[in-house]
Amino acid sequence: MKKTHLAFDGALKPYIRYCTLKTIAVKEGAPVRNKTQADPWPSFVISLGPAIHLAGPDGGSTLPKAAAFGAGETPGEVEFRPGHRHLTFSFFPGKAHPFFGSSLREFTDRAVPLSECWGQEGRILEERIQEFSSPAQVKAVIEAELLRRLNLFEGYPAAVQASLQVGLGSKGRASVGALAAAGGCSPAHLKRLFTQWVGLTPKVFARIIRFQALCDALSPAEKPNWAGLSYDFGYSHQSPLIRDFQDFAGESPLRFYESVVIPASLPNSPLKAFQPDPTPFHAH
Repeated sequence: MKKTHLAFDGALKPYIRYCTLKTIAVKEGAPVRNKTQADPWPSFVISLGPAIHLAGPDGGSTLPKAAAFGAGETPGEVEFRPGHRHLTFSFFPGKAHPFFGSSLREFTDRAVPLSECWGQEGRILEERIQEFSSPAQVKAVIEAELLRRLNLFEGYPAAVQASLQVGLGSKGRASVGALAAAGGCSPAHLKRLFTQWVGLTPKVFARIIRFQALCDALSPAEKPNWAGLSYDFGYSHQSPLIRDFQDFAGESPLRFYESVVIPASLPNSPLKAFQPDPTPFHAH
């Protein structure tokens, strides 16, 4: 898998974590499957070439070639076919609202086509994207639309941003009460704000951030000490850690380490190509 980071307009930097072009090395006739984990980072993903296939017990489904992805609460598995590339705009938690156009909860665990997300403008962009031959052209039209929508945006609730700073800065270890106190509001009000602006409840957001921080600390060169990691990342004992892996990765910690962390470290591995990088754990 080859990943290229692309520069984007400075006005978007407080909102977008990164823009990347990923090319998946898939041999002809041999689709590659990639496990994905829960994550709090909304994104726009545009497939260039074959579309991404979502695996599932019922045979799965084909994802839209240009789509808005909300935060993810559940794990999944995607399949790439020969010739696949995709362009990704990954957003900071709580910063995607002006670009998605409605409550982020409507996008949680969903891939929403641009035509559904942006209406007529989305349908026009989908048609234009099909005509382009280069990723640079696709990036330019998406970026122009993001800038247009940003100019119409009226601002964020201060409570959301203050709470996100504490949640990200603590790597998910701050309590919901601490997040609410940072935002100067009640836990119930913060839950309503997070549901709209982040797409996750504060509790689930904190759990996913802590889970991703722990995953980011795993090294293929050193067998994990799960008891030590439980302590280091603020788990009361190993049972909640195991529960988070089951809920957010769909497998046990050891199985995740063996099936994702080690294979993903191999040269040219296509694993983890579809999910965003878990770092940096901060908000702008």
